[in-house]
Formats: sequence, C-alpha cells, structure tokens
Amino acid sequence: MLKHLLPFLLLSSAAQAQITVEVDHKQGPANQTFEMVLEAEQRQPISTPDFSGLEKDFRILNNSKNSVSNFRGGKTYYNSRWTIRLRPKRTGELKIPAIRVGSERSRALSYTATEEAPPAEEIPVFLDVTISPELNYTRSAYVLSVKLLFDAPLSSAQLTEPLLEGVRIEQLGSQLNYSETRNDQNYQVIEQRYILFPLSSKRYRLPPIEFTGLSAEGEIAYNTSSEAIEFEALEPPPEINPRTWLAATELRVEQQWDKALQNLRVGDTLVRTLIIEAHNTPADWLPNLHVASTEGVSVYPQAPKITQETDTGTLVSRKELTYKLLLTKAGQVRFPAIEIPWWDTIRDIQDTSRISSTSVDVENFLQPISSPPAASEVRNETTDSNGPTNDKPNESKTGQATTASSSPWLAWLWATIAIICAIGWTLTWSRLKRLSTEQNNAQSLAASLKEAPTPPGTLQQRDYQLEETNAFNRLSRACSINDPERTAEYLLQWAKLTWPEEPIGDLADIEFYAQNPTLTYLIRDLEHSIYSPQDNEDPWQGDLILSQITLIRRKLKSGRTLEVS
Repeated sequence: MLKHLLPFLLLSSAAQAQITVEVDHKQGPANQTFEMVLEAEQRQPISTPDFSGLEKDFRILNNSKNSVSNFRGGKTYYNSRWTIRLRPKRTGELKIPAIRVGSERSRALSYTATEEAPPAEEIPVFLDVTISPELNYTRSAYVLSVKLLFDAPLSSAQLTEPLLEGVRIEQLGSQLNYSETRNDQNYQVIEQRYILFPLSSKRYRLPPIEFTGLSAEGEIAYNTSSEAIEFEALEPPPEINPRTWLAATELRVEQQWDKALQNLRVGDTLVRTLIIEAHNTPADWLPNLHVASTEGVSVYPQAPKITQETDTGTLVSRKELTYKLLLTKAGQVRFPAIEIPWWDTIRDIQDTSRISSTSVDVENFLQPISSPPAASEVRNETTDSNGPTNDKPNESKTGQATTASSSPWLAWLWATIAIICAIGWTLTWSRLKRLSTEQNNAQSLAASLKEAPTPPGTLQQRDYQLEETNAFNRLSRACSINDPERTAEYLLQWAKLTWPEEPIGDLADIEFYAQNPTLTYLIRDLEHSIYSPQDNEDPWQGDLILSQITLIRRKLKSGRTLEVS
C-alpha cells in the first residue's frame, strides 16, 4: 500500500492529458510484490489502457480502477486511477514501459529485482489499516478497515480510535474475529471497520492507529502502529445543486396509508407515512419532505422518526415522515409526486427516487337519499310506452310534485345548519365569558378540599380530585399565555386523570375518548402550530381549546354523557 498517493496536477492546456505513474519502491526481492499506481486526467471520459506491455517482465496479480469527475475553472475533468500489483518474473534491471492513455503516454520506469530474500522473521503482532475508496466526493462514504493480526495469545489489547478533524467517523458494525494466512503463517485477526464522511473537499491524512498489548503470560509488551492513511474528497459534480447534494450507495422512498383510499367523505382523516431508506449516508442527512396543504386537504406534520443500523456491515439509515390529513372538501384530491435526487457513488451517476402522484375521490359528508318517483311520473312513463299523447298537464304536476318533495327537505337541512352554527357561536362567547369564573371555582375547590374534614374512605377520591384540579389549572395557564407546547403537555396530564382507566398516550387518544368533533379540530390545529409553525400566518391562541375543555369537564362532573357539539 502506498504511503503517499500523488495529487492531480493542473492541465497545461484544455486538450492535453495529465498522466503520472509511481511505484511504492524501486527495488526488492524477486519473490516479493510491489504496487504501481497510474493516474490520468482528461477532458473526455478515459478508457482502460493496455497493460499488456508489463507482462514481459512482471506478473499482473491485481488491477483495480477508481474514477471520478470534478469541475474546475468552468470545465469538467475526468480523473482515473489504476492500482496494479506486480511481481517480477526474474532478477535484474527490469523496465516498466510507457503506457498509453488516450493520446498521451506515461513515462517509463525501471525496477531492480534482487535475489529472493530468505523467509522473514515471524512477526507476532502487527496492524493492517486500509481505506476504500481513496478518492471520492465530499460527504460520501469511505470505509476504513483496522486489522490486528497476531499469532500468540494476548492477555490485553488496546487500539486507538481513528480521529480526524473535518471528518465524521462512525463505527461500522461490531468487531469481527477470524483467522487469516499471510506468507504461509496463520494469524488470528481482530477487525473493526469504520465509515468516514469528509465534510469538505481536500486531501486528508489519517494519523497512524496505535496498538498496545501484553502476551498471555503478561511478560512481553507489544507496541506497534500502522502507517498514516491518505485519501481525497472532491467537490460534487458541476451539474449537481450543492444544497440538495446527497450521496449514497442505495436510496429508495415509499409511502404507506393507514386505510384504503376508497369510500372517503368530507371530515375523514388519513395518515400518510413517507419512508426514506438509504445505504451509507447518515440518517440525519436524509431530507425532510415538505407536504403542503392543498385545496380540500389540511396537512398536519408529525415529528419525524430516524434510525440507523450497522449490523450488516453497511450503514442503513431510515427516516419516517408522518402526516395527518383532514379532508375538508368534496371532489377529487390530488397528492403531487415526490422526488428525491441523489448521487449513486457506485455507478457514479445522478439518480432520482420517486413516488408517483396519487388521487382520491372525496364525497360529501351528507349525501341526499334519492326519492321514489311520483305517481304522475309513473303514469307518464306508462302512457309514453303505449303511444304519443299530450303530456303538458302531467308535466306540470310532476314538476310540482318534485319541488314539493325536495324543498321541505332542503329547507329543514339549511335551517338545522343555521341553528347549530348560531348555538355554537353563542356557546363559544358565553364559555369564554365564564372562563375566569370556572378557574376561580377550581381554585376554591382545591382550597376547600385541603380544609374540609376527610370522611373515612374518601381520602383517595379527594386526592384524585385535587390532582385533576391542579392539572386543569396548569392547562388553563398554558392556554392563557398561548403556549402550544405546554398546552399539549398539560392537556395529556389532564386527560390521563380524566380517563384514568384508558391508555392515554398521545393527543390522538384524547380525540378518541372525548368523541368531540370540535375538540378534534382544535387539537389538530394545536399539533399543526407545534410541528409546522412556519405555515401559521397568525400566532396560536389557546382560548378556544380551553373553552372546549372547560365544557367537557363541566359535563363530566355533572354526570351527563358527553355530547357531540
């Protein structure tokens, strides 16, 4: 492995290629291998060179390639690096010929192969540290492998953790234990892998990893360190918007609904969950998908859930974005398509993960029931079947019958809606007016509970009533200062005391057990103000939700069944 990898040099002209070649050492025993690195930079994509000229004096044991593109001075450049492991076929002065890359050639090198060296003295403990790839983009994944190889039992072993400023480093999976053979010698191996994310474009140098340990008997102390590791991070490709740059080896997005998208009516609710799963990018780098309210739908985003796992040796990140949807208008509702652009670091191309648009049909909350045909209509249809007649009088009667059957129904419907609205506004105004009186009564009740004598068997009930009163007072204060977060917190506390036998875990549970459409609407407005404050033109006000809670509380205390208002 090379101690130093050459950086790319600037081109002397737009059409000329930059080619460099280097070996990790220029002489060595004929029975040992060495590494040659060929780097090329051109304005056009680079094809694989012909390395057959090396086979005259060397055996090609391994050949790997790494390619990226970068943008400089308003121009795109293509960079390729070939790493080739060679073994001499004979001793003496050997020639590494010039290699053609496109229209340019590399310089020729010489290598001196000496007589075969005797078997190396057995090394009981050593480190092998590698990184892959050595060249990639900023905020892309590099995998660092730290191997400790030993052939003698150890009583203790300690490795330093990799640290590098400007690079995010996370442990990749658990420690691996296995055996490996090197130079005909068997070793026990302890391997730990890490995933690195450089945060800016430059060349990095990772300091050596150090090992300290003791033999099984504790008589021999081992101290060794690895070589420093170098790698380079490039700017994202020029065609990519830096604000949306997201690099991964795999990314997909899908959506889930809590119910079938059929037989929906105005006032129904849906829960839509968007799930983003990506490989080899941190979970907190996954984007937030903004699902805005559209005509006919009110959107209430919930707190996102993010997780990441490394058990499989790959960083698997997952982000769940949940939205509660309230259908407010009849007709066809369309949810636009969702797209996430990302860079595939394996194929080195731009890709897009997509959810297609979805449309649902929403019916009116109240659908009129079709009336049976009038008697005159039936008679007209019978007469028409027998032959043509003059039906104008009958047509007039039919129209009158239809109007008579539909008009009273519509009149009563609109009258009922008007009465309900008037009562609602009147109750809201009167409840706001009685709000301060209710709070004073609650405080008086708390004081009387403290001062009044406690009959046998009622102490637990009095304590419960005092807790409920204190919870309501805290809720009242949070509403009075228009604090949505504290209102949600104290509303949950009050609900758990109001329905002690029910599993109240969140605000949705309060909606279920209260069975109050007005409170449901106000709770969703509260959630919207907490999770999407940027969508609120006016600051949240707590008077209406407190007024509704006050009404519910009064009805529960009076022993009446909770009504739907």
